[in-house]
Amino acid sequence: MTGGVWVSAVGLNPLRIVRITAAVDPDVVLAVTTPQTAYVVPQLARAMAHMNLSGELRGVAGDAYRWDITYQALLEAVEEFADSDLRVNWVIGGGTKPMLAAQVAAARHFDERARAAGNSDSVHIWSLDDRRGRLTDEHGNRVDLADPIRNISATDLARLHAGMDAQASPDFLAPASARDVSTHRIKARLQKWRSNGYKPTSAKQSHQLNLEAEADAIALIRAILPESYSVHGSLTIPLRDPENPLTLAVDPMATRSKHPNDANSHARRFEVDGLVVRGLRSWVLEYKNFSPSLKIARIDAAEMDVRRRDLAGDGAIGVMMILDDEIGRRLSADVDEFELGSVRFITKTDLMQAAECVINGRPGDAHMLNVFH
Repeated sequence: MTGGVWVSAVGLNPLRIVRITAAVDPDVVLAVTTPQTAYVVPQLARAMAHMNLSGELRGVAGDAYRWDITYQALLEAVEEFADSDLRVNWVIGGGTKPMLAAQVAAARHFDERARAAGNSDSVHIWSLDDRRGRLTDEHGNRVDLADPIRNISATDLARLHAGMDAQASPDFLAPASARDVSTHRIKARLQKWRSNGYKPTSAKQSHQLNLEAEADAIALIRAILPESYSVHGSLTIPLRDPENPLTLAVDPMATRSKHPNDANSHARRFEVDGLVVRGLRSWVLEYKNFSPSLKIARIDAAEMDVRRRDLAGDGAIGVMMILDDEIGRRLSADVDEFELGSVRFITKTDLMQAAECVINGRPGDAHMLNVFH
């Protein structure tokens, strides 16, 4: 079931377009958008090009609530392929109910026209199971949406979702590969974890120690993960304006007095300590270099849940590394109650065990590898 024309709504998860493209090797992809999501089309094209995925991408300007607008746009977009040899595949998944209804109606229109012309195999309707990563058509045929060979970049992830970009901190880049992680560095961090470190004497020193600890934790993750995973260090993501996605969102708490004409000086942004990517799957990382109260830890976890979606979409997993075993266990047990099912927790014991595995030359035995499966 490869090649042909594939029609799918962008919805809230534009990565579905990339996943489908990687699996079915299409000739043409029609991405149905709304005025609020139309900005995604050039970003999708760029991401697909970076990942060496084939297929021409075209946007179809629909409307989230006007069924008739989306329906007419689909008729016009598919018309040029209706009498060609290309099979038209309609993926029903994503978008609002009026958009889904328009897709179904347009698919039926072209199916009836094809059958009247004696061609009953030119139109296929697929249902999308995002969770299982599977397409199933009306005849029971299945296509598994496996990970592409190349990993999507951090910048493309951010631009496909709420972010305008992903800016890496030059001072806290992740090592390029596991071979670049110094065993001495891991030993030094393990010693600090065992001794609980020392108390900083100033806020500036505390901030610097936290940054160093975050960078060491990201280096440890790079050391235990296979080379097929991409690992990024500290990232800053400026957010899009929800009303005008082509511009930066303005932080209402930021001051403009120093740089009144510089949009970047008052842009709304957030930071993450790291990012892991395998194909189109992603894990957004946060490291806490202290032992917070359970209440504060729950607040941090809730913020982590928002950041992982803003950077990498609903399918991303948030990973919080916390230097307290008991609080880590409590948070893991509370994920259902506090609706944090997409956040995982790594405790101090997990970090120390992983560090020992790296030092002993057995990174594959680290227990925290289970988080990244």
